[in-house]
Amino acid sequence: MLVYKVSDFINIEKNNTINELNKASIDIINAISKKVGAPTYRKTPVFRKKKQEQETIINGQIFKKTKFINKIDEDEINLDKIRESLNKLTRKNYNQISKEIIMNIKHFIYSKNKIILISIGKSIFDISSVNKFWVKIYAELFNELIKSFPVMKEICIKNFDSYMNLFNNIEVVDEKNYDNFCKVNKTNEKRRSLTDFYTKLFTYDILSRKNMFSILFELIKKMKYETKHKNVEIMEEIFENINIILSNIGKNIENSEKYTFICEEIIEIYNLIDSTGISKKLIFKLSDLFEELDIEYE
Repeated sequence: MLVYKVSDFINIEKNNTINELNKASIDIINAISKKVGAPTYRKTPVFRKKKQEQETIINGQIFKKTKFINKIDEDEINLDKIRESLNKLTRKNYNQISKEIIMNIKHFIYSKNKIILISIGKSIFDISSVNKFWVKIYAELFNELIKSFPVMKEICIKNFDSYMNLFNNIEVVDEKNYDNFCKVNKTNEKRRSLTDFYTKLFTYDILSRKNMFSILFELIKKMKYETKHKNVEIMEEIFENINIILSNIGKNIENSEKYTFICEEIIEIYNLIDSTGISKKLIFKLSDLFEELDIEYE
């Protein structure tokens, strides 16, 4: 058996250089240490009895049953931790949870696993569309992530480029069909939350004026089409998203010819709805928007 003497350790210390751990590794160790020191941490491990392997005897020979072991990928474990942290995120715990998320993402940066980073970015967009009350802090987090990991901006733009696809199939369901009606309402709420999220990203200069004008032009074009065909429910859903954008960032983009054009287009839609009387609800909502943005329409 190999035995080391004290002199061996002294020689190793004198003749070898032990590199310091990088900051990311130190942060991970500190985080583990903090969790281990928590009162909820179970210090005594629980050992489970192993099941006896089944054996089969054939012609005097013993054969053991083949066992298939599913190995959990380390990347998947870290990705689950990030998703769990994203779901826990609130204003009160933002500082702590955001640091944990950044620390776990560093694992993927060092492994250069861009596919996983794309999945993380998608998770943030998905969760922000569900938790509409926390849209602002998810935008704040995304801004922090871009500062630490510039590739996240590229992921953001790719998600944004597919945004208009959400308006390709707006469903309309009768209230009497309760289950489907609730399902459609949930889809509409997710769409609106995501719209709100994009406006918050704009306030952090993650998305540009060009980005916001492009979706406004597309939404107004769709609304004009649905107005001419008197598809009231679809008109109302499209307007809800236009309203979110203009209410949130209208004052930030008003000194532009494009903004003036958008206002003129919306006034045209208002006049068309008013003359046909197809939706009093939209007339009231449009009037409120005009008043909020100081748009003269009469």
